[in-house]
Amino acid sequence: MKTVEWAGSKFEVVNGFLDLGLLEIKDIEEIIGLDKVSGLTNLELSSNEITIMRGLGGLTELEILNLGSNNIREIQGLDDLDNLEILHLVSNQLKEIKGLEKLTNLKELYLRGNQIEELKGFENLTSLKRLDLSWNNISRIQGLENLKELEVLWIAGNQLQTIENLENIENLEVLNIAGNQISNIDGFENLKNLKSLYLNNNLIQEIKNLKDKIIELEKFKKQLKEEKQTVFYLNLLSEIMSNFRTHLISRIRPTLSYYSSDFFSRLTDGKYRSSCT
Repeated sequence: MKTVEWAGSKFEVVNGFLDLGLLEIKDIEEIIGLDKVSGLTNLELSSNEITIMRGLGGLTELEILNLGSNNIREIQGLDDLDNLEILHLVSNQLKEIKGLEKLTNLKELYLRGNQIEELKGFENLTSLKRLDLSWNNISRIQGLENLKELEVLWIAGNQLQTIENLENIENLEVLNIAGNQISNIDGFENLKNLKSLYLNNNLIQEIKNLKDKIIELEKFKKQLKEEKQTVFYLNLLSEIMSNFRTHLISRIRPTLSYYSSDFFSRLTDGKYRSSCT
């Protein structure tokens, strides 16, 4: 089945994508045929009037789900979506993060514009690479220790006063903490891969030691590049020496064999040679 029906109109799944946005849908279970549709990998349900997440459990092929700009208060009904990689829940009414424990393949999570106060519920999301927590009511960075694959973190427009608990997220490349209440720049020491940092609209009056940290980071990157080059040339030299050794042995082996045979023949008064013939 490749079509669903809502309010008397039919909607077709095209190349795995089904667009049901801006239709004033209130209850997902009232979408006729959604539970039987096949080949659905990308479902658009944004800008509706959905309050409860239900009727999605059978969509096990789903990779992208957009439920942004609804009235959802609780994340639920996603436990069976093992293939889900991208989840949009921006501009809802969420106050806490739960119901994501089974989504171990999730790579991108967008929670911008909710009412979240505390960061928890991320323990099992170890595949996550992008996380958007902007424009919530978060006062502390915590609970992200297991997100070692995270590359992009947006947490702008919250109530943060300090930069903390980022030391385990060593793969982080982009960090946006603009629009908070941060006054001191600290907590970046282990972020060796950081490329973009947004700090505007905070309470920072003076940038201390940032220049030294940037210089230190550049030195580290240069050192790492030189070490990679050294490893490359050492591997190349090892390969050349190995090929040379093989070639040399193949050239001298007949001569060594001859002299060895002659030597033992002399030691054994010709018995060795005669026994080998």
